[in-house]
Amino acid sequence: MANAKETEESEEVHVVIAHYAARGHEDLQRLCEQISGQDAGHPFHLLVVSNIDLSLDTSSTEKEQNQAVGLKVQADQLLGTMRKCLSSVALSRKSTSHASKHVLPSRIRSVRWAVRPNLGMNIGAWDFGWRLASTGGRSPAAKPERSISFLFLQDEVDIQRKDWVHGFVHAKQEIQLGKGAVPILLGESWNHRWEKPWSVLIGAFNEAASGSSLSDSMSQRAKIYHQLLEQWGVKAQQSAGHLRSLVLFSNLSTLKSIHGFRVGKDKEACVASEIAVSQAVAAQGGIVKQVSADPFFYLWHREWRKDGVSKAV
Repeated sequence: MANAKETEESEEVHVVIAHYAARGHEDLQRLCEQISGQDAGHPFHLLVVSNIDLSLDTSSTEKEQNQAVGLKVQADQLLGTMRKCLSSVALSRKSTSHASKHVLPSRIRSVRWAVRPNLGMNIGAWDFGWRLASTGGRSPAAKPERSISFLFLQDEVDIQRKDWVHGFVHAKQEIQLGKGAVPILLGESWNHRWEKPWSVLIGAFNEAASGSSLSDSMSQRAKIYHQLLEQWGVKAQQSAGHLRSLVLFSNLSTLKSIHGFRVGKDKEACVASEIAVSQAVAAQGGIVKQVSADPFFYLWHREWRKDGVSKAV
């Protein structure tokens, strides 16, 4: 029987990065350089999913289709650039003279790129990514689904320390050793502002009864989010607390059990989809928590304060 260390080492991990093409490639390039220079502590496959602002279906105009072809070529070129970037850091660390060879850092097993219409923002890209990665020619019997995991990132994150992949794998294994094969969702930032009963958030209790003062805007949004959960078939939990969709980590069995991410068609629906993934895992009796007691321990989103309280001013 495999021990805990052997189980961790056998974990197959896919790092899925959501990238918005219209914003350019500087954030992605920076993250690529960090991935090259900071030891992840665990092998992984790298998949970048670029959201582009057009439709790729057969009803698209000729202009849109030409744009799509151009963006696909651009994505292929950037994939080459990313490989070179990853290779150059790996080669410099090994002090080898064969600088022209694209040798990936030892932790990176493969690099892939995919392009899709911009629907659902980063969560839409993540949902596309895990489905693509999990059907990439793998034999169904190759690995148990609970041993295939996904670390979902936005390209605006910065790596804070080494073992940034291993930390999530280890936390997952610790949970499984104590709880068994339960659904798992880990992240870097818990939204404490929404850590209230839905009944309070949507104004079912008056201010005196609830002891909380909520704005009309927050109450109205809570109603919208709760209605969307119902439409999506996600059972709302007592509390609306959830992990922010800045960095998330889960395994294939969990993602399949909740039918993946809900993909929103507008901004409010995208916020609801962030809440939905935590609620859906909790509804399955799963564990939903920050990977560390401190927010942004391994990966920090640069738009947010490092204490996770709010966005940076």
